[in-house]
Amino acid sequence: MKLFYVGINRFMYKHPFIKSCVHFTSLFCPWMVAIFYALFLLKIVIESQSGFYLLFIKPFSVLIITALLRVFINRPRPYQKYPIKPLDDKQRNGHSFPSIHTSLAISIALTVIGRGPNMGLLLSALAITITISRLLTGEHYLTDIIASILIALGVYLV
Repeated sequence: MKLFYVGINRFMYKHPFIKSCVHFTSLFCPWMVAIFYALFLLKIVIESQSGFYLLFIKPFSVLIITALLRVFINRPRPYQKYPIKPLDDKQRNGHSFPSIHTSLAISIALTVIGRGPNMGLLLSALAITITISRLLTGEHYLTDIIASILIALGVYLV
């Protein structure tokens, strides 16, 4: 994994435009998921449709599970372990495993896709983008991402 992170980091710093695109994506996409999810929940409430509870409780459960795991495991981030520089120049210490961004984005996408396929597809695309950007920025290991996906899928299937 060291070669992967060092290689990606060198590539990003040699290509400032790509670096800025990945950095922008890692900041922008989570906000877009939050905005679209909030608007979708508002639509459900306005139309007085049932099932608001299920649309809210599953992503909230994923958030709680992921946050608790992060606190108890407190795994260092790749840029703490390997000689790489974070893209945003902010070094957060620990709490790498699992990725809250990834687990929450995937959970929201899975929850919404059944009720609103168009919004679900948009949220799925954003979730995939977030997942990739978390790896490229050096914020998370591949195992952090896989665990996040499994948590989101597990809660969704329950």
